[in-house]
Amino acid sequence: MNSPEAYRYAEFYNVSVDECPNKCHDASGKQLQCGKIVTPCGNAFTCSTNCSNGGVCKDEQCMACPEMSLTTEQHSWECGTLYQQCNNPKGQQTQLIRHIGTRPAPPSALHFCKENKWDCIGQSKWAFLAVGKECGSVTDNCGNDVDLFPCPMTNDVCTSHKCVCTPATFPQDNNCGAEADGCGNSVQFGANQGLCPGATDRCLSHKCCTPKTRADFDAGFQCGKKSDGCGGYVDMSQAPATSFFKVKQTNTPYNHYGGQRGIEIQAATDMTVTSLAHGLMANADKLSGSARVSLWDVESKKELGKVEVGPTSPVKDGYAWEDLLSSASLTKGKKYRIVMSVHRGQKDKYTAHSMYGTTLSNSFHNKFASFKGLVQANNAEVYPVDTYLETGRGVGTVSFKVLENEGCGAGLWTCHANHSCTVKSKTLTGSVTLQWQSDGSVTRNGWKACIEPSQDGLQLQEEEEKLEVDADAGSLLELTDSELGQLSEEEKQHAHEKYEQYRADEAAEVKAAADEEQAAAKFEAELPEEEHKVEGSLLDADELALPDLTQDA
Repeated sequence: MNSPEAYRYAEFYNVSVDECPNKCHDASGKQLQCGKIVTPCGNAFTCSTNCSNGGVCKDEQCMACPEMSLTTEQHSWECGTLYQQCNNPKGQQTQLIRHIGTRPAPPSALHFCKENKWDCIGQSKWAFLAVGKECGSVTDNCGNDVDLFPCPMTNDVCTSHKCVCTPATFPQDNNCGAEADGCGNSVQFGANQGLCPGATDRCLSHKCCTPKTRADFDAGFQCGKKSDGCGGYVDMSQAPATSFFKVKQTNTPYNHYGGQRGIEIQAATDMTVTSLAHGLMANADKLSGSARVSLWDVESKKELGKVEVGPTSPVKDGYAWEDLLSSASLTKGKKYRIVMSVHRGQKDKYTAHSMYGTTLSNSFHNKFASFKGLVQANNAEVYPVDTYLETGRGVGTVSFKVLENEGCGAGLWTCHANHSCTVKSKTLTGSVTLQWQSDGSVTRNGWKACIEPSQDGLQLQEEEEKLEVDADAGSLLELTDSELGQLSEEEKQHAHEKYEQYRADEAAEVKAAADEEQAAAKFEAELPEEEHKVEGSLLDADELALPDLTQDA
């Protein structure tokens, strides 16, 4: 095949002669050609694609094919193919691929037959995004509805498959704070980057508000609170609030946890909480970082108040304090949790020290609440979940302040609507039991307030000795130190009368004892000398009264 002659033979063998028909039917009228035809000779004409006599159009020729015999399954196909032996117009056999099915023709150019069903891979929303269609819904080339992307901005409107955003407008008199414009921008109000000019100003509804202070109210107010005009209140108390804990934390090695850490209490009385505190690390004079301290109702799991404490928070007695914007009311018998936010590795370490017995009971004011134990929760900013409280631990981690009698102070005080304090009235009757000292004093918690007459009336003095005597039958009425100084004139008079009665009873007892002793001495002195002796033994008065058994009857 490498010789020139061989190439000439090859060229000859590859030569074919094509026919050049110029019409669709033969002389007898039988259709031979179909479809659009262009012959090698240049003839071009169009014939029907539906061949007569049931022929099949293939390669522009009408083929004669036998009737197809389909199975039951093939009859159910939507699409598919099978092979068939057919004859061309010249009677030559050729193998054809026949398309069958309930929809033998594809619905579109993108459809293909897969497992005897028409399938189509349409465009994704990303493909439409590439051509500039961002939002809304469209129909792809396969006839499927395609949901495009949602518009990202609050104020976006989908217009012709484009996200169009119109920024929000705000009142011209807004002078503090910031607000999103709905199109991804933050608009700061005022000339000071959203801040109010005054150090104590508050931003309320994007308006700067200067809160009132104590100096703006009557200097004679003694209790309660007044609105400061800026969403908070001004305390009118004549007595400061009292911290729940009496001690501070001293052993503070821990900073290993994240979440919230604090205490659970059970209120011993109805009370008003005004401030929350974060315990300082041992030997620290302020906090190193910032933290949130919050107060929660255990039953409802509702947050009653929170503060942010930090390096600039006022420090007292080992705690960093901040006032609640609005005081929280606690109900007797209910349980509450006070927790601080913590994170692993923080600089402000805290205690895990355990306390027991009187050391624990003396660490807090039980007149406010009982201490239930340490709360340690892994969650943050929501209700601190901890089903196992560690009794005796957590003292000093956090604390809170209680305003007694709405700021009048501890004792028998009442705060009135006009913000004045008066002593509560108590009528002492025979059914009430007081604890009296030997000199008529009323006592509680080891203190002794003595009631003694003087030119100026009755005075209350503190002494050290304590001897308690019940003066009347009935229930015990206990008075605090401050309550002792708040007795009404009627109560003082009653106490003075009881004091005088006690002194008189005491004197009578002393006199009766002296009289008895004197009578016994007189009786003994009047006996003969020999009656005092029996066989040389000295007898006492009782022995002298016995019969003398040494004498004959």
